[in-house]
Amino acid sequence: MDSRLIFLILCISIGVILIALLPWLIHEEIIHRKLLKEGIRTKGKITAMRRELYKYGKSARCLVAYRFRVQEESNKPYTVEQEVMEGRYNLLSVGSEVDVIYLPSNPRTAQLLFD
Repeated sequence: MDSRLIFLILCISIGVILIALLPWLIHEEIIHRKLLKEGIRTKGKITAMRRELYKYGKSARCLVAYRFRVQEESNKPYTVEQEVMEGRYNLLSVGSEVDVIYLPSNPRTAQLLFD
């Protein structure tokens, strides 16, 4: 196969992947900005940790579940699961106290806060 054709196919493939990821990336950025603007900070605890292997590879997703309470709802507890980078995952353990930020309008929209 001609190297120019291979290059063209590669460029088109990368473009298609980026276009497919764009809505997800935009959504994640909107949520992140909304949390920083409107979010309420609180303390939570890690309740579970797991690594989920990707289907065809040796790498894994690092997932942590954490629970926090929302004072605006009579101290109602919420549990959220979030993917974290492996370096941060290795610093956590079940029972660890963590900093959390959540949206008061939808407490299930939450993220762990790291220094």
